[in-house]
Amino acid sequence: MGISLVQIHGGLGECTSNDQWLPYSKTHLEKAGFAVTSKNFPNPIKTDYKEWMDFLFSGCKPTKNTVLIGHSMGAVLSLRYAMENKLGGLVIVSGFFTTLKDDLVKKTNFIPNVWNWKKIKANSPWIIQYHTKDDPYITVEEARKLSKLIDSEYYEFEGGYHLGNEEFPCAAFPHLVSTILAKLK
Repeated sequence: MGISLVQIHGGLGECTSNDQWLPYSKTHLEKAGFAVTSKNFPNPIKTDYKEWMDFLFSGCKPTKNTVLIGHSMGAVLSLRYAMENKLGGLVIVSGFFTTLKDDLVKKTNFIPNVWNWKKIKANSPWIIQYHTKDDPYITVEEARKLSKLIDSEYYEFEGGYHLGNEEFPCAAFPHLVSTILAKLK
């Protein structure tokens, strides 16, 4: 069975699989010969962990040959999945692991009571992480701490805001594509 990739967009906003860099990465990874699933998760504004996890399993159950590419809330979902399941790799974009003292994040139930960092690392042969210094939602300190906890290959940029949203669009993400392709060779 070949490697497949699943992109998971963010939540707590009007997010879809057609936003920002997701179409770009899907197109370029498919051109390189990989199957890429990128679907619209339900209720992106009132994001619910159980609903998103059930949806992740509907029609595309990730396996040990699946790479999850998650943005923001999608990154948290990817980390939670990797805590219990073997994957081919993880890509965390603008990810976090605490509630950020945000009532909306608390209501999603995405953040577990206890993270098992050893399991996440054991279940994913490699983890790539991207963050920007000017992300208004997730501090760079949170991202750097997450990187240490999961031992990720960490890339930090100046500018870029939340690596894609309506205020600061990020339509192309060639670094993400080239880094993934290097891991999959």
